Amino acid sequence: MPLLPALGLLLALGFGSSALISYLAARASNESQIAGTTLPLSAETIDAELESQLFQKVAVARAMAANTFLEQWLEAGEQDPAQVIAYLKGVRREIGATTAFLVSESSGRYYHPDGVLKRVSRSDLRDAWYFRFREHPAPFEINIDRDTADRSRVTAFINQKIRGPQGQLLGVIGIGVEVNTLTSLLRHMEERYSSEVLFSDSQGRILLSSAGNAISGPKVLADLPGLRPHVDRILSRANTAFQYANGGGQIFINSRRLPELDWWLLVLQRSGPNQGGILTTLFNNLLIALLITLVVLWLANLTIGDYQRRLEQLATTDRLTGRLNRTAFDPLFAGLTQAALRRGESLSALLVDIDHFKAINDSQGHPVGDRAIQLVCERMAARIRHSDQLFRWGGEEFLLLLPACEPEAAERMAWDLCRAMRAQPLCDDQLHIPITVSIGLTGWQPGEDQHALLARADRALYQAKQAGRDRVVRA
Repeated sequence: MPLLPALGLLLALGFGSSALISYLAARASNESQIAGTTLPLSAETIDAELESQLFQKVAVARAMAANTFLEQWLEAGEQDPAQVIAYLKGVRREIGATTAFLVSESSGRYYHPDGVLKRVSRSDLRDAWYFRFREHPAPFEINIDRDTADRSRVTAFINQKIRGPQGQLLGVIGIGVEVNTLTSLLRHMEERYSSEVLFSDSQGRILLSSAGNAISGPKVLADLPGLRPHVDRILSRANTAFQYANGGGQIFINSRRLPELDWWLLVLQRSGPNQGGILTTLFNNLLIALLITLVVLWLANLTIGDYQRRLEQLATTDRLTGRLNRTAFDPLFAGLTQAALRRGESLSALLVDIDHFKAINDSQGHPVGDRAIQLVCERMAARIRHSDQLFRWGGEEFLLLLPACEPEAAERMAWDLCRAMRAQPLCDDQLHIPITVSIGLTGWQPGEDQHALLARADRALYQAKQAGRDRVVRA
C-alpha cells in the first residue's frame, strides 16, 4: 500500500529533523532551546496525536469517494436510496463517526444514515458549503459547520468529491466528527505540554482552539497579540519556528503544515521550560515519537486495509446469496474476454430466471421467496466448475459466465440445471413448492462488449419464457 510507506517516511523525516534541530538549539542558548527543541517536539507529538485521531477517518472518506459502487449507483440514477442509506449507516457505525453523508450533484439529494434529509439549494445558506466546495479545484476539504441533521451540534466535516470515469463531478461524500471531541483533545494537549495549541486554515482563519484559553477569542491569526507581522511567514512555509516580543515578554511559536488536512498547527509558549534534564526529555520524546510512528503505521495498516476489504466486499457481494453482484461483473468480464482472446477459447453466458417467482412471493411471502432464491443459487453453485462465475443479477435472475465452454457444452449444462431444479421442489413440513427455471444461452463474439452479449442472452431468456418456461433457448 503506497500510503503507508509515505506516512512512515513523513513521520520519520519530521521526527528526525525535529531531533537534530532540538540538539543544536540546546547547545546554542536558552532561547534556542525553547524555539528549536521543546516547542518543536511538542508540535511534532501533537501532530502525531492529531493524526492518530483523524487519519483513519480521512482515509475512510477517501476510500468512500473511490468506491465504484457509489459511482455506478449515482450514474445509474440513484434508483434504490435504501442501499446508500444502509451503506452510510454502516460506515458511521463501524468508524464511530458523528455522521456520514452523500450529496448527489445530479439530484441534489442529501443522503444520511437516517434517510434523505433534503435537497441542497443555493438559496439555503446552510447549503453554501456544498456550492462553494464544488467550485473549488481541491478534491478534499475539512469544513467546520453545524450538522444538517442536528443544528445544535457543531461538526468537523471531512468532505471528498466523487468523480465519474470522465472526471465529471457526481457528488460529495464524507463523514463528520463532533468538534467537542476535538476541543477536548486540544485541552488535553495544552495541559500535557504546557503550551497553547490552535489550528488554522491556509487563509489564516482559526479553525479550532480549546475553549477558555487566552487565544480562544480571535477568529484569525492576525488578531493574536503581536502575531500580525508573522502570519505570511507561517502560512508560506511547511514548518517554521521563531519568537517575538509581546507585553514585556517573549512568545515562542512553532508551526507546521498538516498535509493530510491542509491545516496549520501552531504551538505557542509564553515562558521557557526548566532546563534541567533537557537531553533526557529530548531522548524520551524521541522514543515516544518512534513508538507513535510504529503504532500509527501498524494501526493504519490494520484499519485502512480492513475497511478497504470490507467496503470492496460490501460493494461486490450479494448479501442474500453470498455470490457476486453486478458491481463485480465488469472487471471479471473484461478479464475473461481477454483470456478467451489470448487462448482462442469460447466464453458462454447463461441468463437464468426463476419461473413464477412473483407468484411464490405473493402467495407465500418474501421469506419463502428468499429461500427459493438461495435454493436455486446453491443448486447452480453445486453444478458448475470452479472456473465458472455465478452472479446474482437482480431479483430472481442469475448470470453464469462459462470460460472455455463451447455453446453446445453450455447448452447441456443449462438443461442439466433445469432438470435439477425441477427434480427438487422447495419442501419442508408445511411447504411443497415446485421450482423451475428458464434459461437464455448465448456465446460471446470476439470484439463485442458486455451490452451486446447480455442483450442477446436476455432475448433468449424472453423466448424461453414465451415458449412455456422450464426450458433453454439458445441465441
